[in-house]
Amino acid sequence: MLRYEHGGNANYALDFSVNTNPLGTPESVKRAVREFADYSYPDPDCKKLRFALAKHHGIPPDMFLCGNGASELIMSVCAALKPKAAHIKQPTFSEYERCAELHKGGGADIMCICNPNNPTGQLADIPDTENLLLIDECFIEFSRGETMLPKLKERPNILVLRAFTKIYGMAGLRLGYLCSADTDLLVRIKEYLPAWNVSGIAQSAGIAALSEKDWLEKTLEILETEREFMTAELTSLGLSVTPSDCNILLIKSERPLREKLKQRGIFTRSCENFTGLDNKYIRIGLKTREENLVLLKAIGEVL
Repeated sequence: MLRYEHGGNANYALDFSVNTNPLGTPESVKRAVREFADYSYPDPDCKKLRFALAKHHGIPPDMFLCGNGASELIMSVCAALKPKAAHIKQPTFSEYERCAELHKGGGADIMCICNPNNPTGQLADIPDTENLLLIDECFIEFSRGETMLPKLKERPNILVLRAFTKIYGMAGLRLGYLCSADTDLLVRIKEYLPAWNVSGIAQSAGIAALSEKDWLEKTLEILETEREFMTAELTSLGLSVTPSDCNILLIKSERPLREKLKQRGIFTRSCENFTGLDNKYIRIGLKTREENLVLLKAIGEVL
């Protein structure tokens, strides 16, 4: 694999390399996309979306900066700050390292924390530090973990990163956001974003997603059931499964799994390009019981 290659391959019947919501995309979001008909320039400040986010999270709208997915925002943070050093606990999402290396300079140190972590799925401890903290919470809604959003005003050195990608199944629409009590820092980061970086259709879809009332709880109910089920079943097959708090499972097998599963039309995330892991590890995103059973059957055949 390439050093910074990620999962996702639509050429396979079942793609377990992606870690989006097993419930798919809310009908309200699909409807917003189908009915979108405003082809003028999108609002460059995402005002309506930021007000919807403010209402959803209970913090002021000026504490939000929207972007074309979480990856664009990570890049813009590093471009704006030009960190002298990035402190990253491995293994984790490789974009922190890639972006920090590309924009390395003489700025202040930054610490990047993925909570829950990708690829382990485990909740992280948030350190009490004066360093700038970029906390990636793109998986937090798949867990019972505590978000840092309510604590931002007392900790202005924290940037929280969120995305609609995973929880609302909106990967193709590209929509994420940064939150911070340091609004001057958000303005500085925005200078490194392209004009009109968030499309009108993505903004409309995001507002629709935030109107969903029971989506998060329904998601947690199915995930907690499937996570317990899959962990037990995979362990019974002789595999090592890292205890997870969210919708992803890190699996270690002494016998190669990934290529054999691909031959059966099932794509999983190789973890050989995660620092500290090798080709014995794969990562899966939990799906519905029916799809998970297909994976279990295939792994049983391979083993």
